[in-house]
Amino acid sequence: MRPGAMAAAAAKLPRLTTSAALFPTPRPFGSPRPAKARPMPPPPPITISMDPAAVDPAHLQALMLACAHSCAIRPSPPSAAEDPVDLRKLRVALAHSFLVVSVFCSARFLDDGDGGVDGDGRRRLLGLGLGLGRREDRRLVGFGRAVSDVGLTASVHDVVV
Repeated sequence: MRPGAMAAAAAKLPRLTTSAALFPTPRPFGSPRPAKARPMPPPPPITISMDPAAVDPAHLQALMLACAHSCAIRPSPPSAAEDPVDLRKLRVALAHSFLVVSVFCSARFLDDGDGGVDGDGRRRLLGLGLGLGRREDRRLVGFGRAVSDVGLTASVHDVVV
């Protein structure tokens, strides 16, 4: 074999150690070939926003109620029904938060559950929507906020998913 042909053949091999390239790991006799893995379904079309104005307090109240999140100082016993968070207090909390992070998912994805490409053909990057369309077409699925003195301390509050 010519040296140039050997170099070309070596370039076609994946970068492995010499022993791994020459002596691959044998399979036991009678073992089936590994099945091809099914392709993963596409991730849900989500957008992440840090704009406090993007959060509707009524939708946040519904998400907190769905997650059984209570803002009460002394939580009630588990047998008691959850009371919804006061909307006025939620608005004040949002206004005084240093950082607000909200996660939205396409309403069509949540209703259909198919996880397919958006009907209008919008592109997605790693499942993160590059604009989900109108505000009515998306639902709040996650939320978190933090308060800070902008110098020394910060604390995270109200994380719900």
